[in-house]
Amino acid sequence: TYILEQMLELSGKEKIKLNLVGHSLGAGAASIAAIEFNDNPRIDANAIGFGCPALLSKDLADKDYIITVVSDADVVPRMSGATVRNAILDVMSYDWSNVAYRDVEQLMKVFKEYFKVLSITDEFEKRVLSFVKKTLDDTIKPFVETMHYQYGERLEPLLLPPGKCVHFYRDGSAFSGRHTPCSYFDTIDITRTMVDDHMTPQGYHRAMLNFMRDATNDIHFRFAHDSLF
Repeated sequence: TYILEQMLELSGKEKIKLNLVGHSLGAGAASIAAIEFNDNPRIDANAIGFGCPALLSKDLADKDYIITVVSDADVVPRMSGATVRNAILDVMSYDWSNVAYRDVEQLMKVFKEYFKVLSITDEFEKRVLSFVKKTLDDTIKPFVETMHYQYGERLEPLLLPPGKCVHFYRDGSAFSGRHTPCSYFDTIDITRTMVDDHMTPQGYHRAMLNFMRDATNDIHFRFAHDSLF
């Protein structure tokens, strides 16, 4: 802050106002910097972070001068030691045996319908499905039950993204946006876009561009900096 103190003296102002902006790790750095700068009574700092990591406890995260923007299923604001562990356990304890059986059942119907040269009989189909069901019941279901028994309890997340959170999310037909409690992001959403949503062009730029096109009812709306993407 020595340089800022010099700037204040040279400007003749009583207070200097700082607006800090960052993405991902840069958003975390901007948020922490804003907290530290505001310890100086002569500095008024605000931070806007895009995809800021979960890095502060609930008490410390509640800051009016920090805004965290989250793009749909972005994994980074939801990611801490507890949420990563919980997500791994959720995946490992998911009972997919019924889905697998249904897939095999559908596959047998496709073979019978379109590969008649194989001459698959009803009896053969029944034997295959019986074998698949027994195999799944003997292997997958016991494993899932063991996971539930040994690791059923999930950890309570201690870290949250800081400040006030704004969430841009897919609503089924477009992108919507709203203020959302930062505690909402205490669970990792396992989706195909969880990584892409964190990126700048395909994540935040896309979410806000589509939101603005819907809000302005103008499908040709473009940001001034769109030429960069």
